[in-house]
Amino acid sequence: MANDYMPITKNGRSSLGTAAIAAANQFKDLCDRIAGLTEIASHQWDTGDYTVLEAQFSMQNAGQGDDLLGLLTQMNDILNTSTEVTGANRLLQIKQFIGRIAGQ
Repeated sequence: MANDYMPITKNGRSSLGTAAIAAANQFKDLCDRIAGLTEIASHQWDTGDYTVLEAQFSMQNAGQGDDLLGLLTQMNDILNTSTEVTGANRLLQIKQFIGRIAGQ
């Protein structure tokens, strides 16, 4: 494998290099968090019964556990697997995840 690591000097000031490091770290954290949440959620339902998942994820509306598991699974496929999700569909799934959960 090629030596492709990119060392960037962090300085105390706001810089593009520091911003790139922060973005990479946040993206890594996001990938790890989605993988963990998907793994947990995938073990909290049984034959169409999502009540445990809904309770563990503090969902206010019963009957939405399968939707949450679906959204997490889609994000995990995009971020952490080699599953091919094409451009327009990938963007739609990301926007659905953000639109249905973010900003609470």
